[in-house]
Amino acid sequence: MASEKDGKNFKDVYIIQQHFVNNKYVGKSEIRASVIKYDDKIELALLRLHKSIFTCNTSFLMSDQAPKVGTDICHVGSFLGEMGAGSFTTGVISFVDRYVESIDKTCDQVNVGAMPGCSGGGIFLNDGRCIGLVLAGKSTSLNWIMPSRCMVSWTNNKKIQWAVDDKIKMPTELELTKIPIEN
Repeated sequence: MASEKDGKNFKDVYIIQQHFVNNKYVGKSEIRASVIKYDDKIELALLRLHKSIFTCNTSFLMSDQAPKVGTDICHVGSFLGEMGAGSFTTGVISFVDRYVESIDKTCDQVNVGAMPGCSGGGIFLNDGRCIGLVLAGKSTSLNWIMPSRCMVSWTNNKKIQWAVDDKIKMPTELELTKIPIEN
């Protein structure tokens, strides 16, 4: 998800959570979010949700070891509001630590279906742990992700580990306002 930048401030963005009962769409929640921390070198932003009813039942894979090639994964995507938005696709990890020249990054490669507009969408193990976020793709079934091990390292370097580790207490509202957004 991209956020527009206005001078030194980022404009708030909206995250939409769709609700289903027995595989039938029953509504959605729209949550306003603001950027807490941003790093343009690795294209990673930490967002603060401005609504407490948003539910999330996942955690990050905290290991510095990548899951093995062939590991089953899934992707929850939103294709820019197009047909297929809010979809769930499955696949496997197909390569670990691949340098991708076109985006000048080392990523993990996955063959899970993701369309244009899915950047930032989560890639998950079957147990619900997030192992990465979609960065770019070559086709609908060849995509590169920023691995969670890179996100964990980033949060450690920025001293914001609470963003990925639910065992660490989140800062107070006042402490959040004092975090410099950019490097």
